[in-house]
Amino acid sequence: MRRVLSLVPPLLWTAACATGGNKMPPSELYLTERMATVLLQQGNAVDAEAAFRKAIPQDLDNAEMRDGHGLSLLMLGRAKEALAEFDRALEISSRGAYLNNRGAARMALGDVSGAEEDFLKAYDSNLSADKESALINLGRARVRRGLYAEGQDALTRAIALDPESFDALMARGECRELLQDERGAVSDYLAALRLKKDNLSAMFHVGVALISLKQEDLGRRYLQRISELAPDASEAARARVLLGQEKNLEIPH
Repeated sequence: MRRVLSLVPPLLWTAACATGGNKMPPSELYLTERMATVLLQQGNAVDAEAAFRKAIPQDLDNAEMRDGHGLSLLMLGRAKEALAEFDRALEISSRGAYLNNRGAARMALGDVSGAEEDFLKAYDSNLSADKESALINLGRARVRRGLYAEGQDALTRAIALDPESFDALMARGECRELLQDERGAVSDYLAALRLKKDNLSAMFHVGVALISLKQEDLGRRYLQRISELAPDASEAARARVLLGQEKNLEIPH
């Protein structure tokens, strides 16, 4: 995971943006870089990308800014541009986080073997967080190639590093479903749901898996809970289809 800087007051950001000139004063550059990171953390990819794009010409050798810009581009679906930024970040510093992110861009572009190569390199990092992310990413890559048992193994190793990894538990649950291990999948989804009790995706997966195990009443209660929590969410719409309350919506596997 990327190190995220602390939040900056919005009014200061507005004032900084109003400053003219081609060369930013150091204080404005620092503020712009911090706000770009905060916007990325908040999931505001559009404004984050613009902020990173503004800062990078002033700080060309800042690998963190290159990586952040790549992440914002990847969130916007611009994987080819993101890959170029991750390449630049890695030319400056060979951090495991940058390798993980470049692998994600390669995955988005369909280069699964190149992605796996990056994830395996990232696993050699000295940082536990980089190793965990590498194993989660590798597990997903193996699943994408149809290697479900290998994917489950990588995800189990990730969980061994961090038993409270929501992403690893959800990914292994999905992998176990593909292996037709519905009970194992339910166990993983419930563990994930205990970490994020109102997570709609986890709740939906628990409900569907329980129904497939013939525990229909309990599964339906989980699906109904989604509509109670967030009736306008996409998960709620899919839950209503399964509950027979709506029709003509495709339920993704």
